[in-house]
Amino acid sequence: MGRFRFAAVAVSVLAMVAAGCGGDGADGDASPTGADAPPTETAADDPAGGGVTMADLSFSPDPIQATQGDELALRNDDGVPHTFTVTDTDIDVEVAAGASGAATVDLEPGTYDVICRFHEASGMTATLEVG
Repeated sequence: MGRFRFAAVAVSVLAMVAAGCGGDGADGDASPTGADAPPTETAADDPAGGGVTMADLSFSPDPIQATQGDELALRNDDGVPHTFTVTDTDIDVEVAAGASGAATVDLEPGTYDVICRFHEASGMTATLEVG
């Protein structure tokens, strides 16, 4: 009985920690918004060549190169969720820890700021160059 109680407490603590790693929005809603909602967690292609890796609170490569209409493979190599959010656009994709996703770059040619909504304050930003 003691092991069961310990396991139940451990699961509860892990659930609370995981819930606390969500977004830092004023309303507490960590869900993505815009055209790419809900989160994409499909098995995307390897980000090498046309994709983005999220690791160590950074995006790689930086700058990110894309052409209008490209689908970028997103891979989160960290143990916490991240977002691929292009500011002032509808692109906002949440990628769970250790998961992959995709974002369609349906933007006019130009330069855009990319952030992780959860870790922007920690410097998780990049530049997206759409040609």
